[in-house]
Amino acid sequence: MSIEIVADKYSSAMFELAQEQNILELMEEQLGYVASVMAEQPELRSFLENPIVTEDAKIKLVGSIFESSIDKVALHFIYVMI
Repeated sequence: MSIEIVADKYSSAMFELAQEQNILELMEEQLGYVASVMAEQPELRSFLENPIVTEDAKIKLVGSIFESSIDKVALHFIYVMI
């Protein structure tokens, strides 16, 4: 399965969940914030893309960075994407 197909499935599921919980605008803001942090911090992106780094280490770092600044739904979506 191509990465585009997988990304489409995950993004569709996230959209549906946000729509059901009436938090579409919040998710857009918060995922935009995460994207801006990733753009401003290339080291973070490199860390998350590194296949040698364990999934647990990636989740722990993402949690420590974002858990106090984004909604639980957005954070768990990022965990799934890791």
